Amino acid sequence: MSSFLKNLRGSPSPVRTLMLINTLVYAGVFIPASVIYALSLGDLTTILLSLLFPDRTGLLDFVNTYLPLMLSGAEVSRGAVWELFTSLFMHANIIHLGFNMVALLYIGTACENYLGGRMVLTTYFAGGLAGNLLSLALIPPTTYSLGASGAIFSLLGLLAITEYRRTHQLLSSLGWAIIIFVVSSVGLAGAVNMFAHFGGLAAGLLIGAAVPKHRALHHY
Repeated sequence: MSSFLKNLRGSPSPVRTLMLINTLVYAGVFIPASVIYALSLGDLTTILLSLLFPDRTGLLDFVNTYLPLMLSGAEVSRGAVWELFTSLFMHANIIHLGFNMVALLYIGTACENYLGGRMVLTTYFAGGLAGNLLSLALIPPTTYSLGASGAIFSLLGLLAITEYRRTHQLLSSLGWAIIIFVVSSVGLAGAVNMFAHFGGLAAGLLIGAAVPKHRALHHY
């Protein structure tokens, strides 16, 4: 706990940088988009609702028409390969963003304390990419996918392997896994892409297994 608090008080970390980027992307995209969308509908009362729940007002489709940032197999096949990465920073609504940022804070900070910031960034992007590639293979090409949860599940896999090497116990990591799976599966944040979760988790476990044992036992 002391190392966790020290990390929070110290210099900017990759985890907090990722959290900031995710939050700024949400605000930077949906604040102006909700206003423009409401004006196009002639109903300014939808601004706040669209900002908080863009997936429930049609704002996501409106945004992606002009800014193709969410993952879509059809769009990727037409050349929008950047969606494999930009979708990791897009969220369907404020609940989706908030839940993912809390998970990223705790799981990511634990990984950062164990293995350092570079490993966090490597695992975040590698796991997010793995989850997105699995999603492209298994979900309909016209279905959108977005969110950091696949990348966060990769950090969870890394944390599980690292904690097991350090303590020979999985209770802490498995507890987080159960919480994340249960909450995300009930659909509070919208439709759930479990393929992104499984792909990210598998990538994180593989990365964790590939980390030399002496690194897993070193505390940064």
